[in-house]
Amino acid sequence: MSTPTTSSRHALAHAGHYRLLFGGDVGDEALRYGLEAFELCVDGCRGVVEAGLVGDVDPRQLATAMWAFDHGYIELASTTRGAILPSPAEALHALLAAMTR
Repeated sequence: MSTPTTSSRHALAHAGHYRLLFGGDVGDEALRYGLEAFELCVDGCRGVVEAGLVGDVDPRQLATAMWAFDHGYIELASTTRGAILPSPAEALHALLAAMTR
């Protein structure tokens, strides 16, 4: 499973491609590829859950949360607001730390 740091770096380096994929109606074929990519995220999350690295959570729900975090971060970072953001790893660490207290 790619980490937010890995996928965020890639998306920010290829902002035009990212916007094309996630900026609107891109057609059935692109949607199919996006859903296949999401299933890879679900599989990765399933592995993390089964390994006991996180609590007992539905892998699809965890993947959805990770996907939403990553896409939200990328959208913010690709705009002028990106200058005030911590790194993706720092942002995710802060979010997870707050949730586990």
